[in-house]
Amino acid sequence: MGVIVTRQTTGSGSASGGAYTLLEKLANEMEMEFKSISLYAYKEFVYNVQKQLTNIGIWADSTKVSKLFNKDLSYNVQKQLIRTDLTRISDGETMVKLFSYNVKKQLESITTSGSGPY
Repeated sequence: MGVIVTRQTTGSGSASGGAYTLLEKLANEMEMEFKSISLYAYKEFVYNVQKQLTNIGIWADSTKVSKLFNKDLSYNVQKQLIRTDLTRISDGETMVKLFSYNVKKQLESITTSGSGPY
């Protein structure tokens, strides 16, 4: 994997003094592309036995010939989201987000990493 960036959700300012890193910018762009395409493309949702969303597949259309994105979601035993893996199929780029919680079950940080050369 490439560089790992951690941005704390508590406190003021950002982890990098207010400016986003290249990895964070690319991660945000990839998330926006995923969200935009999901508005019109064919989507398939997979849930586990606990009724938690575990996978989102996005295809160009309902024939499911051309897959555009895949997003896996993982949870801990407290049913908190702990990891997302977003893959853009066209270039194989993968963005991983790890979510950390404190003892009060409050989101404490999100660590983003990518497969590219950042």
